[in-house]
Parts: sequence; C-alpha cells; structure tokens
Amino acid sequence: MKSKKVIILGAVAAGSKVASKLKRDCPNFNITIYTKDNDISYSACAMPYYIGNLIDDINELKIKSIEEFEKEGTKVNTNCECIEVLPHEKNVVIKDLISNNQYKDSYDILVIATGAKAVIPKIEGVHSDFILPLRNLENAQNIKEKAKNSKSVTIIGGGYIGTELIENFRRLGLSVNVIDFSKNIMNIFDEEFSKSIQKYIEQREKDNVKFFLGETIEKFEVAEGIFLGTKCRNAGLINSDFVVLATGIKPNTEFLKTSDIELNTNGTIKVNEFMQTNFSDIYACGDCADKKFCLTNKSLWVALGTTANKEARIVAQNIAGKNEKFNGITSSSVTKYFDLTISCTGLNKRNARLNGFDPICTTITKEDKPSFMPDVSNIHFKLIVDKKTKK
Repeated sequence: MKSKKVIILGAVAAGSKVASKLKRDCPNFNITIYTKDNDISYSACAMPYYIGNLIDDINELKIKSIEEFEKEGTKVNTNCECIEVLPHEKNVVIKDLISNNQYKDSYDILVIATGAKAVIPKIEGVHSDFILPLRNLENAQNIKEKAKNSKSVTIIGGGYIGTELIENFRRLGLSVNVIDFSKNIMNIFDEEFSKSIQKYIEQREKDNVKFFLGETIEKFEVAEGIFLGTKCRNAGLINSDFVVLATGIKPNTEFLKTSDIELNTNGTIKVNEFMQTNFSDIYACGDCADKKFCLTNKSLWVALGTTANKEARIVAQNIAGKNEKFNGITSSSVTKYFDLTISCTGLNKRNARLNGFDPICTTITKEDKPSFMPDVSNIHFKLIVDKKTKK
C-alpha cells in the first residue's frame, strides 16, 4: 500500500493502539504521535492500586515505552498539545508545552484520540496543593506521596474510581470520607444495589469510612498553608489531611470547536460506524469519541479502556484499507471492593424506563459454586427485561 502520513493526537489506550496496530499492518506508513503527557502508553485503570501499594513500581503500569514505539518507526512527541485542527488545509497546529513554540504539521490521515480530562469543580480553594485530581501517572504519584504522611483523606465522588480509591486508602490505613452530590454511591446501579455496596463497605470498615451523600461542597478551607477541611452545606466542615477529586471526566475536545469537525452537545466527536468524522480522512476513537449503545442504537458516552482499544483497532484497520465496523457498546464494566466483586452490563431499570422500555426485573441470590465446595459465597444477580419484547 502506498505510504501515507498519519498524525495521531493523544496516546494512552486509543492513540497508542492505533499506532501499534497500523505500524504492524502498514510498516511503510509515516506515523507521528503528539501527546500532552510525559508518558504515552499506560494502564490508567491500575492507578488506584498503585496508590494502594498493590503495585510497587509505577513503571509496571507502562505498557509500551517511547523507545519501543520509535524503534518500530513511530515518531513520538510528548509535552505537545494540538491547539487547532485545520481540516480544509489538512494541517494541525501544535504547541510545544515546554518552549511554548507553535507550529503546523500536515497529514494525509488524522486520528483524534485525545481522550477525556478530569472535571475540576468550580469551588473556592480547589486549586490548593491539598486538592488533587487523578487522571494520569503524575497525578497518581502525587497522591501516593501525599498519602505517605497523612492519616485521613476525603474523596469527592462515589463512582468506580472513588470506590476503588476507598479500598486502596484503607489498605494504607487512612480513614476516608466520601462526599457525593448523588444520594447513592455507584449510581450506575439501581438504588438497592448501590445501597448494598455502601452497606458492605460500612460494615467492613466501621467508622473508618464515612459517607456524606446528597451533599453540596461550598469551599475547601485553606488558611496560611494549612488545609482545614471541606465545608459542606449540610454536614459542615469535614476534616481530612487532603482531598482527591474523583468527580468525573469530560471529553477533551475544546480545541476542535473552530475546526468544522462535528461534535455532540456533550462534547464528544460524532463518528460513523467506521469511526470516521464528517471528514473522511479524520478518525476519532477512545474517550473523546461518541459511542452507539447496542440496545437502543442511540448515543451513550461511556469512557472505558476496553472500548478505546476496540475502537482503535477498527481505526487502524480502516486506515489500512479494510472496511471494519464498530458495532457499539453494551456498557459492560467490573470492579471490586476487597472481596466484593461489582459488575454490570446493559441498562439499569431507571435508564431502561428513560429509553422507552417497560422494565420488569428479578433479583436472585445463589451460591457461586456447589455448597459442598470450600470458600462458597453468594452471588446477588439482577436481571432486567423489557416486558413487551423480552429484550
């Protein structure tokens, strides 16, 4: 196949996968990666477990080094941010974050894999050194270092990352506060399962984990270089040595707003089944791209590394000349809290109703293996079905 110049914006799961797969299929292609980070290919899902010392060396989270990419012939530019895409010129505008120099680079094919970034709430004091986000390896190192000299932490957000952080801070011996504006943690589940997860954590941890749910944060109190606590509307001042933000993410696509590349209202990039944007020579994949939910054929943005990898593989194959389709997602996910495994797929009852289904459900508790086997435990299983179609 005739050589093409491919520029990939972003790395980690999606961008790195596109580069690796495409280089195997089309070794004569000229591939360049631009990424804002220092690191290029790593497991973001493992960061809470690095913080909790289940993983000692942060390099174990790195899947493929810059040197390995460059040995294969892929050029890697770290600390470089795309600030504008000019699709009618087939150029990108790059800013070197170290020198602040800006320059253009041209492409035959462009892949946007800029992922998502942490949502930083607009709360007084949020930019203090005591308030730490968790989005990349540098963040994880900062949190781990802060935890070494701390006895307590407040986690803002009770979703997947927040729950995994509770476990790992408890592994370090820290007492934990969890604050969330929602009335339930893990609200991807229906309420009775969310409350069951919370009850399990509270029974296991006693007074070492406290939940403040349905809460509004008014400010992070800092005075003369000392962190005084998190001031909430109902609970008052919640004391801890530092705070970790697990308040969710948003697509990293602001730089595309002047590009004529079509975006959804939530900021994700519109793509077709071949992962192409409204420009046939521009692809998008990973957390920055739109997803189709298989059960409804509607858009549903779910940011998962497994999905990013699948989409990236499709993108690489299509750039190589194949016509591979990405058929959508079922929003399958799994995590754990010590001995409790938590997983789901499809729609919960609440979202099934919002999508026009008439959901009926049953909850079953069964042993996970025959009762005469050692280490038997129960599985609590909820099945949700559309009454009319039996879907």
